[in-house]
Amino acid sequence: MARNKKPRTVRKTGGKKEYIIVKSEDVEELMQTDVLLWSDEETEIYKTPCGTYRHNRKAGEIHIKSPILKQKLTTLAVNNSLQSDLDTIVQFEKLKVRHPKEPYLYQAVASAYKDVDRQKYEAELRKNYRRFPAYPRIALTYATKFAHEISDAELRLIVGHHTDIHRRFPAYKCFDRSTIINFLAIHNYLARKEKKYELALDCAESVGMFRQEEGLEMLLATRKEADPGFSRIYKILSTLFSLFLLGVFIAVIYGIVKFFQWIF
Repeated sequence: MARNKKPRTVRKTGGKKEYIIVKSEDVEELMQTDVLLWSDEETEIYKTPCGTYRHNRKAGEIHIKSPILKQKLTTLAVNNSLQSDLDTIVQFEKLKVRHPKEPYLYQAVASAYKDVDRQKYEAELRKNYRRFPAYPRIALTYATKFAHEISDAELRLIVGHHTDIHRRFPAYKCFDRSTIINFLAIHNYLARKEKKYELALDCAESVGMFRQEEGLEMLLATRKEADPGFSRIYKILSTLFSLFLLGVFIAVIYGIVKFFQWIF
């Protein structure tokens, strides 16, 4: 399938750094001295087949509105207070009481439940989406997790009609890796259902620029749907490879048995 190649580059841009002084009396028991914080850090610009993406691994923290909360999170990190998912749940649930309008906290709690209690994790995702449907990380995590349960119309409402995440969420200047991948994954899913395979392949290739293994997996799934011939060849090759691995395993076992027979 012929495809027009588009430029794919990655470059770094020095993010503008702002200083925020948080007084110790505002931080209460967490700190005894004034602390100097960064409100932004270096952002990477990815030019992908689906558009230009501004990636920052600290995007969630950057978009927190309360400087007091930013300071508290920095303190928790510096003091190594979040050593387990349960620590995160306990600490962030306390912070949610003090900062009920910060969606970052709600998403962090939900993520911490992922490996602790799957049912609670899913319940938190649904609850968070009802509360903060416009927050990118929450909306896209919800869409990716329940893509096969919710309607295509709702998925389209979440990701929009354009693969430029900055056009869909203009209030946010950068995004973390998982948010970008989830956004592209939903576009890939919808494009495949609509048989727009060129777009689906572009999404898969773009995902590969952020996480190679997931991009390759998405690319193979798309190619199998787009080209029945490729699907048949893939199945044959997969079968042959499985037989090869089985042969290697049998040979190893046979060699071990013969070795012990020779010894004894």
